[in-house]
Amino acid sequence: QERGSLRDSQKEAKEITTMFKGFDYEVESLIKQNSGDIVTSLFKQEYKIIHISGHGNFEKDHPERSGMIIGNKTFLTPREFNQLPYTPEMVFVNCCFLGKIDAEQENLYQGRYQFAANIGTQLIQNGVKVVIAAGWAVDDAAAVEFARVYYDCMFDGMEFGRAVLTARKTIYEKFPYTNTWGAFQCYGDPFYKLKM
Repeated sequence: QERGSLRDSQKEAKEITTMFKGFDYEVESLIKQNSGDIVTSLFKQEYKIIHISGHGNFEKDHPERSGMIIGNKTFLTPREFNQLPYTPEMVFVNCCFLGKIDAEQENLYQGRYQFAANIGTQLIQNGVKVVIAAGWAVDDAAAVEFARVYYDCMFDGMEFGRAVLTARKTIYEKFPYTNTWGAFQCYGDPFYKLKM
């Protein structure tokens, strides 16, 4: 399960990379890179759009071990985003969380929403125009489709709010067995448009 999910995260990242290149964006893809390279790349140059796809971890009692996993005991957290020396316009964090959910872990599950909220709030406070962050574990195929439809809409000049709504409707209809359509928490200006 975990290996498959990681492969699907890599597949999503490759599809997003191809899509951006098709719209003449200069893309820096960091698929399968080590944590040092990822952090260095985030800080060494300015990005207009940041799309992150991978596994997340949430530990209520150890926030330092909560965030997007980018290496062995290394995480991207709201703190790293707060320290960026520039402000991207758009950030998309597609973070599926590790671990099974059962009755004893329900409190942990509830805390995962807070991670997405913390990332979204921090980025908006930093000046990011729009943020999308997964608030709970998502179906891999539905998540890829959400990202594809969302970016297609944004590249076509649609407003952020309408692009999100279109993506939600699409995966609600195409993937009725999952609640992924509602997993993505969205922050920022609903009328924001991506300027090429």
